[in-house]
Amino acid sequence: MEKGFFITLEGTDGAGKSTQMKYLKTFFEEKGYPVLLTREPGGTAIGEKIRELILDNANEEMKDKTEALLYAAARAQHVEEVILPALQEGKVVLCDRFVDSSIVYQGEARSIGRESIEDINHFATGGLSPNLTLWFDLPPEEGLKRVASGGKVDRLEKEALHFHQKVYEGYQTLKNKHPHRIKAVDGKKSIDEMRREIRGIVIKKLKEVYGMKLVIAIVNDEDANKLLDSLTENRHRVTKLATTGGFLKAGNTTFLIGTEDDQVDQVMDIIKDKCETRKQVATSPAPVSGTTGVYVPHPIEVNVGGATVFVVDVEKHFKI
Repeated sequence: MEKGFFITLEGTDGAGKSTQMKYLKTFFEEKGYPVLLTREPGGTAIGEKIRELILDNANEEMKDKTEALLYAAARAQHVEEVILPALQEGKVVLCDRFVDSSIVYQGEARSIGRESIEDINHFATGGLSPNLTLWFDLPPEEGLKRVASGGKVDRLEKEALHFHQKVYEGYQTLKNKHPHRIKAVDGKKSIDEMRREIRGIVIKKLKEVYGMKLVIAIVNDEDANKLLDSLTENRHRVTKLATTGGFLKAGNTTFLIGTEDDQVDQVMDIIKDKCETRKQVATSPAPVSGTTGVYVPHPIEVNVGGATVFVVDVEKHFKI
């Protein structure tokens, strides 16, 4: 994965996000991907201090707008300090809550208004949006029972049922508004059933975002080494076939290059740059049988080199 992949987990409290985040971390790491696990509010030293302010039961006098702005401030620090650098390094970022939480908790349940919250957070994040959001669909009544059984509750968790119902309805609205990004996970299922459901959702989304292509390049032997060096320097996955000549004719080398859809053009540019077309002297062909006269062979110039390239869709690919 040459670019990062950003997954957020959303839902009412008690829906099981934390457990499934650990599963997702293992899922990606077993496939060889670097993973960053983080949360909101928090994820940075500054963000964790803001988290304490927001969730502290002693801060009952906190105003709704203050709460919304504190979330946005923590998020701005989180994005700049942690999330964006990780994505730029090609990591999978798994984040417990993001902008959607602010939209439903402050925008809907606190009645500040969705547009105001979206504007604040667009400024805070620079417009960063997840590749995939997993919404853990669990009725608030059930979620609150689970939270209560776990012991101490924070300032938001102890809000009245009506508040959490508005949060739940807000998530339903968001899912309908962004069906391509937000996928529902049935929070009433067992942990293993949820795990299987999440796995299917994630694999499908990865295929959409990182559709694979196999580029087969048959090049002149003289260009093979410099092409290999350039592809490797640009971090493309490339295999030089251990054969004498390409599979079309001797004197060629065949490369197999696995790449994402959006990297195909770069691969093609490298091939064009490194594989030269050359002039070569050849002998003129003999005349066809049956012609009269004396055949005198003579040298002619022909173009050789360049590359023959095939781009193939890859429906399934695995790291084993």
